[in-house]
Amino acid sequence: MALLAAAYDDARAATLLIGNYGPDLVGSALSLVRPMNEKFRRGCWFFLGATEEQADAFMQKDELPSTKTMVEAIEAEGPFNQFPIFSEQFQAGINHLHSFTHGGNQIAIPYLATNEVGASYLDNDIFYALESIEAIGMTAVLITILVAGESNPEGAQRALDAFGSEFAFGEPSA
Repeated sequence: MALLAAAYDDARAATLLIGNYGPDLVGSALSLVRPMNEKFRRGCWFFLGATEEQADAFMQKDELPSTKTMVEAIEAEGPFNQFPIFSEQFQAGINHLHSFTHGGNQIAIPYLATNEVGASYLDNDIFYALESIEAIGMTAVLITILVAGESNPEGAQRALDAFGSEFAFGEPSA
């Protein structure tokens, strides 16, 4: 659940950077998206596909199976056996965002496109990025609640209420 919560926090941070600073920090926000996706995939894998031995290897030695192995394990079970986002658009998005995360041309070119301080991103690119960020963030919330519901249904309901309050009113509940 910690990785799912961290993915959600990355989504919140990215949307706040774009929402509060507009084009100035879009590149920085997009730099968070690939690590957000990695955390999301790993969190889903832990809940949906990891064996006890694999979980222990991660917790003790920071070892993980290959991305392909994790994706296959995730998509063998519901809900992702019906919606194979990890093997389809999710992986394509990660490959595109590699350039933002590691200082490639996707982040450099927008800074060269203007004679001003800051970068220049197309409005449509920003809109689509926000849609993707919010979709991953919301899915991380839903999987977190699913995980919580397996062990503590009352706690899952409290988590759902807290997230609902945050999304409905823009502020976390107490």
